[in-house]
Amino acid sequence: MATRIILFTILVFVSCVYATRFRVNKGCVVFQRGDGKKFSQCSGKGLDVSPPLTVWGRLEGGKDLTTKAGCKKEFHWPSNYGEVFYGADNCLYDAKSNRIDGQCCDGGGGEDVPNPYRSG
Repeated sequence: MATRIILFTILVFVSCVYATRFRVNKGCVVFQRGDGKKFSQCSGKGLDVSPPLTVWGRLEGGKDLTTKAGCKKEFHWPSNYGEVFYGADNCLYDAKSNRIDGQCCDGGGGEDVPNPYRSG
């Protein structure tokens, strides 16, 4: 049992060390972490995540609780990246503005997702 606790502690520590700050350059997206939880992220300070990350982009917006996504993509990047940016062109970039492996959210849309543009 002690071995399991030690291994779990090491796993948690390693995942925290290699967390990446995910930032959105313009607008909002919805993303899902590996644990299945969905979050909204708009332009701003960003959130710490680990790859892979599923992103729903090109959101319609509006005032409803949900909105249609124009695209869906699972993004991957090296786990030691300190920051990644979701660009206004729906592509993923590193901190030096280099596109990461040509990854762009360019298909698979049509799903309803929580609406980050809803106010109130």
